[in-house]
Amino acid sequence: MTKLLALALVVGFAASARAAPDWRYEVAVGPKARVLAIEAVIAPGASDELGIAPGAEPYVRGLEVGDGVRWIPARATGDRWMAPRCSESGCRIRYHFLLGDAADLKGPPLARRIGAVIVAPPSTWMLRPLHAGPAVQVRFHFDVPAGVRALSGVDRVEGLDEVYQAPVTELAAAPPAAFGSLAVTSLEIAGGRIDVAIAPGRRALSDAQLVETVKRAGSTVAAWLGRAPRDRLLVLMLADAGDKLTAVTRAGGGAEIVARVGAALSPSALAASDALEREMVRLTLPTLDTDYTRLADGLVTYATPLARARAGQIPPEAAWESLLGTLPDGARFWLVADLRIRAHTHNRRSLDDALRAIADEGGDIAARWTLEHLLTTCDRAVGSPIVTTLYGELDEAGLATELSSSWRRLGVIVDDDGKITFDDAAPLAAIRRSLTAR
Repeated sequence: MTKLLALALVVGFAASARAAPDWRYEVAVGPKARVLAIEAVIAPGASDELGIAPGAEPYVRGLEVGDGVRWIPARATGDRWMAPRCSESGCRIRYHFLLGDAADLKGPPLARRIGAVIVAPPSTWMLRPLHAGPAVQVRFHFDVPAGVRALSGVDRVEGLDEVYQAPVTELAAAPPAAFGSLAVTSLEIAGGRIDVAIAPGRRALSDAQLVETVKRAGSTVAAWLGRAPRDRLLVLMLADAGDKLTAVTRAGGGAEIVARVGAALSPSALAASDALEREMVRLTLPTLDTDYTRLADGLVTYATPLARARAGQIPPEAAWESLLGTLPDGARFWLVADLRIRAHTHNRRSLDDALRAIADEGGDIAARWTLEHLLTTCDRAVGSPIVTTLYGELDEAGLATELSSSWRRLGVIVDDDGKITFDDAAPLAAIRRSLTAR
């Protein structure tokens, strides 16, 4: 029995909370991750035409199609391969993917080599039917040699920790997988799990310092949200030049934060950075059918300094200093929404309640929601259509005027030197204090 058939029996048909997979991939990772030996089972109903990410075709070798009795070389036609009767009866395929060559050669951004690690999304190395129904589920598992790790930000199957699964519609946007010599630490924070995968590289910081920074960010955002940003998260930390910590979130069937750690990044600069907190806040908003970037970036800009102040990372004055700058429309929306909710409910409800209601419905960056669903969920949580009404005013000049007058009512005072002080006799001083209270 091959490893793939064993996986099909133990994994593919195991009872789990996820829908049974239609396509199953066993990925055997070679030494130094230069070659992936992949065997897959494809259920009936997809097309006979197989394809891969544009530009990745030259790195596919030895594709064969199995009918349960024998393996037959697949016929190539341009940038695709034919698997006769796969749509009718289903089929098995096996092939090699030259991952090292894809990472080493210049061309389309299919894979990247960063030190001893290769980073490539599933769409790069996963040969698959070109046409499939939107309900198709894809499951994959890595078999790795000693000294090599393979991890992905795609969601794991419940009860099967090393098996990943995503809808086929999310494959094109799925987070990258990382292959190589990775040091992995798992953190349990507020009911969620964060896997921190650190690539080797020259840097001034230890692995322990980087893990502690991830723990700090996760704890800060969990305290603000009232729960972990999501149940499972991969934070991939890669070596970089310079003295900065940068981070970006990738989502599609899961979520992953890819952080770049500068070789000259100092402990003090690491402590001052809010890069990871910002991306963890970003995780909390579902991917929307419209206006997503403005609202997601706005929530990050608004919520991050408040969450850090509540955690004691920065003083309240520093949080308000960041909010007194030129706020983008999205941040202005969330700030005014929070103030209106608190004023309307006499500070018994806040934007926190709305965001926790979103989380309770499974709304995070890996979920796809309509804008209407988001707004009405917020309204239900606070007991009034405040958020929906405000969104209709988002592009109006009156919103900026309302925000300008709010500073005085909150008791936020800026002197001629830019120093911030607070007036505790201001009408909304109690709301101001509650926004940053630990």
